[in-house]
Amino acid sequence: MTSKSPNKAKKYLLIFIKATLVFAIIYYLVHSDKLDLSKLSLLYLNPGLTLTVFLCIFLGMNLVATYRWQLLMEAQGQKIPLKTLFNIIWVGQFFSTVLPGTFSLDGVKAYYVIKETRNRATKTQCLTALIVERISGMAAMLTLSATGLLWYFDVAMQVPGIKILGIFVFAVLAGILVFFGLIFFPFDHQNDPLVRLLLRLPLNSVTTRIYQAFRQYRLHKKALVMGLLISLLVQASLIFLFFLIAQVLCKGSMPVSAYLFTVPIGELSTIVPLGPGGIGVGHVAYDYLFGAMGMQGGADAFNHFTIIRLLVGLFGGIPYLLFLQQGVRFQADEPGIETPNA
Repeated sequence: MTSKSPNKAKKYLLIFIKATLVFAIIYYLVHSDKLDLSKLSLLYLNPGLTLTVFLCIFLGMNLVATYRWQLLMEAQGQKIPLKTLFNIIWVGQFFSTVLPGTFSLDGVKAYYVIKETRNRATKTQCLTALIVERISGMAAMLTLSATGLLWYFDVAMQVPGIKILGIFVFAVLAGILVFFGLIFFPFDHQNDPLVRLLLRLPLNSVTTRIYQAFRQYRLHKKALVMGLLISLLVQASLIFLFFLIAQVLCKGSMPVSAYLFTVPIGELSTIVPLGPGGIGVGHVAYDYLFGAMGMQGGADAFNHFTIIRLLVGLFGGIPYLLFLQQGVRFQADEPGIETPNA
């Protein structure tokens, strides 16, 4: 009991520090006129926009992301109904929304998939699919960003901060392309020189696991290619939604090519785990990126989108409660099985 107390204290301290940082960022943005909270009234004053964004996230982006997850799990030998996976992802969004820092979407997804298949799916299979899903998503983000930069190259490269980000995007994308080339190179499985190299580098356990996860998909090229295409579709949908929101909330204008660059990079910034949905860091990133491209109100656009995205996650509590009461779908919630702690 005493050993758990320091861990709990550290966890609560970390949550407190994150919450304080998020509050400080929002406070700064509001008082520097970079974030106008009064614009949140558009959530109900412009129901058409709100409903469009909500449905695109819920029925569009979530559905195709679920199909990607299904393909990646099938490549691992686990056939799971699309409806089941959709509900698992939705419930995972609920937990990651209401309990940030305690539950992660990936952790909940893996937990419920394992329990739903009655342990036929293993942690290794879920982890492998998760790694491939995340790297595919990052590859899609960087591909669209690089496309936007090339399209808008002359202007974008004149902004110092954007120039640095552009170099970063092209460098990382080049690294990912080399990585994918190595994935399909016919190395001997028992004597893979790249594994030996990775084991000598820092973070060798992580990098080796990522490499070996992708190597497992060499025999499932269709699933891997489809996963990449779906990731591009998800990112393109995200760009489209920000374009719609920006036309209502933001001042100024920027070409479509600039959205191709700014939105994926802005979304990439939300990986920093300060608050649910990237609150705080995402506000700063979108404010800077949109501003650098000549449009004011990037923080407002992100604020609007994030609130709707969190609403989608909150509604994930409905299927969770229904499944608890009816026992219709999730065997993971049967008596005697612990609730997820991922």
